[in-house]
Amino acid sequence: MALNEVANKLVSFYQKLEAEKLNQERFYIKARLEEKISQIEKAIIPLETQKGQSEKEKQCLADIKQGLKRFKQLAGKLEEKFSIFIIGDGNVGKSTVVNTLLGAEIAKMKFDPMTWKIDVFHEADDKGVQVVTYGSKGNEQLSLTEEEAKNFIEAEEEKREASIRKIQECIKEKTDTISKVCKAQHIPFREVADKLEAYKQRLWAEELYTSPIIEARWQVPTNELLANFQVVDTPGLRQNRVASYLQDSIQKYYDEADGIIWVLDINKIATNSIKTYIEEIEKTLFTKGKAKDQKRILALLNRSDCIRTEEERQATLMQANQMYGESFNAILPFSATKALEGRLKEDKVLLQESGYEALEDYIKSYFLLGANQAKTQKILKEIQREEIKFQVLIAYYIQEMEERVRGYLAINKEISQQFKIIEKESLEQLDNMILSYGHTSKAHIEKFTEALIETKADKESLLKEDILNITRYQREVKELLQDISKKIERIQKEYMNKSGLLEVKVYPLHEVTEEFNVMQYFGFIEMALGLDKMESSPIRKLLGGISAVKKIVDKPYIEQYKERLEEQLQDAIQMMARQLTETITTSLTSEKRQILEIRQRQFDELYGNDQVRINQLYALKIIEKLIVEPTRESTVTDYIKGMGESEWNNILIS
Repeated sequence: MALNEVANKLVSFYQKLEAEKLNQERFYIKARLEEKISQIEKAIIPLETQKGQSEKEKQCLADIKQGLKRFKQLAGKLEEKFSIFIIGDGNVGKSTVVNTLLGAEIAKMKFDPMTWKIDVFHEADDKGVQVVTYGSKGNEQLSLTEEEAKNFIEAEEEKREASIRKIQECIKEKTDTISKVCKAQHIPFREVADKLEAYKQRLWAEELYTSPIIEARWQVPTNELLANFQVVDTPGLRQNRVASYLQDSIQKYYDEADGIIWVLDINKIATNSIKTYIEEIEKTLFTKGKAKDQKRILALLNRSDCIRTEEERQATLMQANQMYGESFNAILPFSATKALEGRLKEDKVLLQESGYEALEDYIKSYFLLGANQAKTQKILKEIQREEIKFQVLIAYYIQEMEERVRGYLAINKEISQQFKIIEKESLEQLDNMILSYGHTSKAHIEKFTEALIETKADKESLLKEDILNITRYQREVKELLQDISKKIERIQKEYMNKSGLLEVKVYPLHEVTEEFNVMQYFGFIEMALGLDKMESSPIRKLLGGISAVKKIVDKPYIEQYKERLEEQLQDAIQMMARQLTETITTSLTSEKRQILEIRQRQFDELYGNDQVRINQLYALKIIEKLIVEPTRESTVTDYIKGMGESEWNNILIS
């Protein structure tokens, strides 16, 4: 027996501990999420302060901040008050129920349904009255004092009432006119009733003033209920003269409601129209394939004090359960008038008799517990979804940055490799050209030198064109340089965009090609043409007429001339080869450097300079590590470890 008693106490204690843990769960998750937000904000400080950011880096930072904004919104949701949504037909006492929950006469109570907006009542804060209005550019939120808000709303109500009076006058005038005509012409009134009804509907649609006010959030003195909930009062659900944008807002509140109190008039409970009405409203409210959670839907049979005997009351309650039991988790008899009086007077007898205590117990047992569990799990799932989105975002930017840097470096390497190939091929081609030229020119010296000495014609032309082939060699060198330039242009077009091509300022090979002149290396030609010494020789003049003697006299001189001409040609070729090799190498290096510098500028403009990229990648790696660590719900063990003495005492005492 003692063992069972201990076991029962342990079970009871654990249940209380679990309930308290559930009540504090969202604050635990909020603290973990805020810590994550704080660490991410610290990680991006270098990105916010550094200069030279590219558009990509700015977009990355903007996306991170947008992700943080969503996290902050979810953290804010975790501390939001839960919502009790009051709905029902017009004139069923909704506003009185609202006032009862608030413990003060705040919501308007009139016989005629005056509620044409959503009223939200919550604990006082420093934000004033928040009034949401509809406009062509979307909803706008105004922060007003209570007096300003009341004046604004009263002015809108006056406009609406004035339009209603005008409509009613028009309908009366039209009805009277039709009645007189029907009477005078003996036409049954029923024959024109449909046309009159159509006129009325058109008049209401066209002439009724529709206020832009959608919602007003009122600050009210706190109480035990408002410590956890805000109370939402809505237009009567069968008020067909409610703007579409207001209906959308009602639907949104319903979707997010943590508890729904559906107010019914006990005097009209037996009417078939109420059953039909509830079914119609359920179709309207339960949209988007949502499953109905009956635990968050409670029906109040208001004005139950109008039924005098207990037998009648029980019979009516049984009838209500038979008719509406599938729609609600519970149906409670209630007297809003008596409950409000009990709240204002703090009369426990009235509160018990009115059904308020039963309502309060239901709110605590179902709405509060269910809201804690449902909302916490819902927001936790939203956080987890956002964490996954954040992970994908960060992974994308890290991958993109690493890939674009790798791609950029790979292309630079490819460009450098292509320049090496061009240089190697060009120098090989130059070597072959010079070697070929040297062999050809040497052979021509051997072949044509004697003719050069003997001819009386244009010796210079013979030496330059037939022996040294200067014009042909000039053309070959230019063709080689032009071919190199074309290869460079192909590289430019392949690896640089249009703006990059426009940045190209220096074309070293173009200038060399235009200015290149082989003659600058053949300064010896003028001296080589000085043949007068041999021609003016006394022996040659004396024996000039004897052909055989002349050949003997000329031969040593010709051989000496050939030898000297070959030496000078060889020196010229070597100098030209060195300078052309240096020119080609230097020009290619300059062209390559220019292309790489332009690409670097373009890359930096898009992705930031090296230091910017290093900072960004470092920050992204930190954020990635933070995001991978999930924001999770706590266990009972976590909660026990984090409990303070006062929390323990609360559980033990209860």
